Amino acid sequence: MKDEEIETMVNKIGEVAPDQVANFLANPEAFDYSVLEGYSDFTDKYKSIADFVGDKNAIKAQIWNNLNGKFPSDARFQSLQEQYPWLNKEDLKEWFDKTNEYKKFYEDEARKEGEKNLRKQEVKEWGFLQNLLASDYSKQRYIDDPNASLFGKQGKFNPYTSQGQEELRDVILGGTGAVVDLLPGAGAVVGPFIRAGRDISHKVTDSPYQKDIGQIGIDFGKDMSANLGAWLLSNARKGAKAAQAFKDPEITRAMNLADETKAIKEGLATVRPASRIPEQRMTDLYRALNVEDPMNDMVLKNLINDMPESYLKKELLPFVSNIKNKPINRQGVIDVLNKYERETVGPWQDVLRKDLAQNRMLPEEARNGSEYLESALGSKPYKDLSKTQKAKYAINRAAELANTGWPGQIMVQEGYTSVGRGKTPNVVETALQKAEKEATIDRLISSYSLLWNKNKEPVEAKNNPLIKAAYDKWKEMQ
Repeated sequence: MKDEEIETMVNKIGEVAPDQVANFLANPEAFDYSVLEGYSDFTDKYKSIADFVGDKNAIKAQIWNNLNGKFPSDARFQSLQEQYPWLNKEDLKEWFDKTNEYKKFYEDEARKEGEKNLRKQEVKEWGFLQNLLASDYSKQRYIDDPNASLFGKQGKFNPYTSQGQEELRDVILGGTGAVVDLLPGAGAVVGPFIRAGRDISHKVTDSPYQKDIGQIGIDFGKDMSANLGAWLLSNARKGAKAAQAFKDPEITRAMNLADETKAIKEGLATVRPASRIPEQRMTDLYRALNVEDPMNDMVLKNLINDMPESYLKKELLPFVSNIKNKPINRQGVIDVLNKYERETVGPWQDVLRKDLAQNRMLPEEARNGSEYLESALGSKPYKDLSKTQKAKYAINRAAELANTGWPGQIMVQEGYTSVGRGKTPNVVETALQKAEKEATIDRLISSYSLLWNKNKEPVEAKNNPLIKAAYDKWKEMQ
């Protein structure tokens, strides 16, 4: 509060509750005005706390509540203006209109959420036939928008929207996969590939309903195990060979880069805490107490030996190869760790690839980089692959899981249910949806922020993420 505002408030509090002036001055911003309700001088003179502090929006809200959202008549407005001389008729009219729109928006959102909860319950109660025909994507699509799904009681299916087209494609692929499942021999392998293809198409087309690459592979393995059963346990490699046709060098390099980067980061996370150079006084203290240094060379050697195989491990092993004759060069280990931490940063790799593409000289730390960096700069990361390559990448990941025992493990550990195949897809925001959401947030700020108080979140924000996001963004702008 500004000094003049504090002075004004001190005078007003002094008129109705003099003994509260000291409490107010102790912390003007946090003063609890509700205590004034206990003083008759206050209740005789003021209708409410808002009236006392001169919170114009709070007073408008009180007027709106008293009149149930109906704008006051001319006679009523004159009476209000006598009580609050600052009231402006056009300003109050705009405030009433915006509040009524805001109330309708909130009620519509609450109604939509209630209908969505009913659809969630309905899906849980679907019988065998509906569960058999509807994919996990169809179920989630029906919950979010009943007009985008062929299934369910609510809504009217619209095949001409983007989600309607996606629904038709999912149903066709699901039906084709189910038919192929019944074919002898190769059908048992082809069906899971069709369903994996459906998962992949959602991923590469930026669908709002999609699964992670790893989850696609796991679901593919579960699907294969359900179709092939015991035969697959001893012949998994035969099923996985079907994916070999999708290999190409760029995909292989992208997969190798992802695997190597993952192994290096796991190694960094394991070794980094034990690689510090102990301060001499701490080492002397351990000796004086006759206790073991928790960061001793034996610990570090074992940590490095136990790291996943990678370029990082290859470069660190010489440091720990002869601890019986010489202590580990801790600074040398740290220098290697720092190098790999820098080299595994994706955006830095992107900059270096761009420099190479334009025949520019790389910075010194890159020119003196590791074998890993050399390999990484010659590879495209997953994000830079084409949509077709991303699809092939996912199929190869799925085949790897089948080829390393996943189907058998899952069948033994989890079994398989007769309803549904795989995990429910995640609901993600596409680029278009993000843009639409931001536009809605900006519209809410533009239209309704005049109703908000930067010191008090609107009650509607508690149950409405859009209003909450709009209020938070508006508050940051104040």
